[in-house]
Amino acid sequence: MVIWPWYIRLIHWGLALIILLDAFIIEEGDPPHRYLGYIGVGLVLIRFFFGVFGKGQVRFQEMSIHPRKILFFLKTHFNRTHHFKGHNPLASLAYYLMWLDMIALAVTGWMLGTDEYFGDEKIELIHGQLSDFLIALVVIHLIGMTTDALLYKRKTWMGMISGKT
Repeated sequence: MVIWPWYIRLIHWGLALIILLDAFIIEEGDPPHRYLGYIGVGLVLIRFFFGVFGKGQVRFQEMSIHPRKILFFLKTHFNRTHHFKGHNPLASLAYYLMWLDMIALAVTGWMLGTDEYFGDEKIELIHGQLSDFLIALVVIHLIGMTTDALLYKRKTWMGMISGKT
């Protein structure tokens, strides 16, 4: 059963590529860095649209970060008494934080391109810290996927390739 439609997978891989390029390959401040940042925030906004108006696991109401759900997940995670069809609560929290971080990166990046904030060390510092936080969240995401695959022999990572879990 497909739970991740092609457009969600396209957004996912588009954001992954943009993060990789902007964080490690393209020189910060160069036009391609800025354009990719704007494309990235555009993809996040499109993802928000589907989170509100989409169907199934794509909807935000299926991605609960309620503290009780997080505690339930933490209590049952290692004894495998519950399987989440889409994102578990900690994964959902990581995704929300990644998306919000990308919006904040776009805002601070845009600010650095204005006359008022160009070269502003405080905004540059915030932008850099937001970038570091995003990379940390991506690493946490990869660790979570790897842990799920190794501990439970699940192929949830295939969801962003085939759409199925």
